[in-house]
Amino acid sequence: MLEDPVNASSAPNSGTASGVVPVLLEIGTFNFVADWLFKYNYELVSSTMGIVGDNQVRQRRGRGSNAPKQAPDGQWADFADLVLTISREIKFGDYSSEEAVSLSPSEGVVMRYLHRHPGSIPSRVAHASGLQRSNLSTVLRGLEERGLIERRSGVDDAREVQIFPTARGTSNYALVRTEWAELVSAAAGDDADLDAAVALLQRVEAGLVRLRQAGEQAS
Repeated sequence: MLEDPVNASSAPNSGTASGVVPVLLEIGTFNFVADWLFKYNYELVSSTMGIVGDNQVRQRRGRGSNAPKQAPDGQWADFADLVLTISREIKFGDYSSEEAVSLSPSEGVVMRYLHRHPGSIPSRVAHASGLQRSNLSTVLRGLEERGLIERRSGVDDAREVQIFPTARGTSNYALVRTEWAELVSAAAGDDADLDAAVALLQRVEAGLVRLRQAGEQAS
């Protein structure tokens, strides 16, 4: 199964699929947005049907956060459905390259963050990825065993551990990113103008991260 690649830090500089499509894979845009929207929509539906009380929904989103209190209109619901469907479709099938390393969703989130922020300490990775420290330790151990990351002593403080992608982790990112870009480009058409779509997805992703982290701080 196709899993999350690590993330790219470059921004699109053209409206072509070859220049813009890869950015759709940036820092979990598809999978992070999809996972959050799936949970968000489930809570909305559950609250409406009486499965989950309004107070429980508010608690899950985090008290004091700026999370929306009203259900999205039809277009936002369609947007959420499409993100979920696209994310699922991208994950179908196997990599064409035998060298590609499949990652779990949590591993993909961590690798994307480390690609953009090499040398991060574990607590920062945990906060950015939304993983509990115990779960993060398991993820880091698995990535390290497969040679995708390495731990180094801090430059200023030898007691501090910093985490970096290895050469294999970086090459795996490039390989998987290329395969995903080719797949999405073929589906959308090479002449697709995706600037507006990419900008919207980036805004949504950034907003979802802020909402999650605000909820974590409030809980």
